[in-house]
Amino acid sequence: MDIAEHLFNWFVASTLMASAVAVVVLAVQHLFRRRIHARLRHALWLIVLLRLMLPVLPQSPVSLFNAVPTLTDIKNAVFGLSYQLGKPDTISEHSQIENTNQSHYTTNEAEKNTVFQPLMTMKDTEEQAEAGIQRESHPAVRVLAVVWLTGAVVLLGCNLTYWLRFLRKQKHFSPVDSPAILKIAEQCRILFSIKRPVGIYADPSAQSPYITGVFRPAVYLPKSLISEAVNEQLLKHVIAHELAHYKRKDTIWNMIGSLVFAVHWMNPFVWFMLRQMKADRELACDACVLEVLGEEEAVPYGMTIIGFLRRYATGRSKAHLLYFKGSNGQKEMIRRISMIQSFKKGSYKLSMMAVILVLLIGTATLTNASASEGGASAWIHAEDGGNEMLFPNEEFRVYDNLEKGAKVAPFTFKVPSLLPEGYGFSKLSIQFDASSPSVRLDYVKAKINKSSGNFSLRIKPGTDL
Repeated sequence: MDIAEHLFNWFVASTLMASAVAVVVLAVQHLFRRRIHARLRHALWLIVLLRLMLPVLPQSPVSLFNAVPTLTDIKNAVFGLSYQLGKPDTISEHSQIENTNQSHYTTNEAEKNTVFQPLMTMKDTEEQAEAGIQRESHPAVRVLAVVWLTGAVVLLGCNLTYWLRFLRKQKHFSPVDSPAILKIAEQCRILFSIKRPVGIYADPSAQSPYITGVFRPAVYLPKSLISEAVNEQLLKHVIAHELAHYKRKDTIWNMIGSLVFAVHWMNPFVWFMLRQMKADRELACDACVLEVLGEEEAVPYGMTIIGFLRRYATGRSKAHLLYFKGSNGQKEMIRRISMIQSFKKGSYKLSMMAVILVLLIGTATLTNASASEGGASAWIHAEDGGNEMLFPNEEFRVYDNLEKGAKVAPFTFKVPSLLPEGYGFSKLSIQFDASSPSVRLDYVKAKINKSSGNFSLRIKPGTDL
């Protein structure tokens, strides 16, 4: 499998598992919609964003995905990396190679020093990995992998191009020198307890106020807003809104969102998630402003928001906010105004119950399922040293790990030291019968697009092999 398919494999598993987390977040928001405030709604989306962003996550017995183990096997289901005839569902992409490359093993304590020949040599295993596993990827999957990777590279390139252009453009922006505006900006900075000064610039091409930048964010105002005779209260609301984004570190989350979108662009649900997160971010920002300005400013602030949303609703979105386009629609205007109208002092602060809720959901969703001790997922975790007993029973057991199955077999047996080309170990079945115990070894030819085959060896104890 080439690099593109490996990356696509991760993308499919990551984006689908994150989609499952998003469904949980939506369900929580809907069930507790009257008790969850704007800041908590946005904090829950950050959990989804982290799930989309982090390439590796720890295992946990309290993970949400323990309840839905099939989601942890999505990448194998998509690629069929270890597809073998006669085996249940999916197994690990490394399981076949590891099981067919047992350098030696003993089957009981009595023959601890007896060393058996390997099933296949390392060379045979490598050839099988190249000739078998790579051919198992469906052509459509390879095409999708290339399309996805191409799109991701293009979008990442667009983000980089945008920022480089903005940096060049920024050199020509002139700092705002109006004493009235600078005075209001300083007052707002003190209200939000922002330690370092925040730059205020005039952007001739801007159609609405905005804040951008990761390390040193700055506020950019349209020249039309600066030149028009606007009252101080309106300017205070505008600058306070942008500084609230600064205080909440929204510019950092926005940059992460742009990178996440570039990687997960093929999942349409991610488009919806990011837009919804953007809408909840604006609600949280409004709540942050009113927490600082006070409830008495709610109505005037709401009127300012209505005026600006009407004024810039049809304006062209910034390039780096392309995937957030449409977040200022009529429905979102109503949500924002309703929140502002019903805002109560202190509601922006996260209560202890809210913190516990975020921690519980984060713990359950930002971890992967732990290795299962039984059931279908035991196939996946065979190489991790888990319990490979697939069907717990006193009389019959099945293992996908030859060494572990041999250790619990009721008698000593030998296995082939040489296999036909393309064949590999599939599973070991043990019949625990007091009068006539037996062991069955299954081997398969793991190919999808070409002819495949299988054979079995049934072994019973006797005076000799």
